[in-house]
Formats: sequence, structure tokens, C-alpha cells
Amino acid sequence: MVSLHWGPNWESIVSEEKKNLARQLVISGVKIIHGHSAHHLQPFDIINGSMVFYSMGDFIDDYAVKPEYNSNVGGIATLNINQYGHVSMDVFRKTIIQNLQVNLLNSDAN
Repeated sequence: MVSLHWGPNWESIVSEEKKNLARQLVISGVKIIHGHSAHHLQPFDIINGSMVFYSMGDFIDDYAVKPEYNSNVGGIATLNINQYGHVSMDVFRKTIIQNLQVNLLNSDAN
């Protein structure tokens, strides 16, 4: 597993540079990439059986909330790696920062 603080804050789309680096890391044997830095959720990807989270958003944040990015929302994932090294996601839960604490976001509040 590799955790990367990569890319600029408030990056609206996942850059080609991030995608290329993710592919290179997977080729090098990385099974899980945990990305952060954008301060909001970005899409995840599965590359050759490896899980890539480009940005998991903010779990704890001292930045101002940017409503256009839902920057007070983050994510928690539960993953499994099978005997062949392929990663699958069992659960993905969103979190929200409210009243100076992290709470699970109800699915009906999206």
C-alpha cells in the first residue's frame, strides 16, 4: 500500500499525471493506492486488480469548506486482497465533518 499526498488542492478532475503514476506504481507491485491532497472525493479506479483511490477527501480538515466540492465529505473503504493479489472493495462509506467532528454520512443525505 502507498499513501500519496499528490496533486493540487481543489483539482476538479484526476490529472493524467496522477493516472500515469498510479499505473507505474501498480506495475511496480503496489496493490492499494490511497490518494489525498485534493480536499474532496475523487473517483477510484481498479488497475490490473489493484485499487486506486485518487482522493479520499478530508477526514479531518482545517480548510474552509468549499460547497462546490463538498469538501467536508470524505470516504472510508474496507478492502480485501485475495490469494492472487487482486483487491476488491467490500464497503465504501462517506463521512462528513459537522460540528467539529467526523460522522458517517447517511446514504439518504447524499
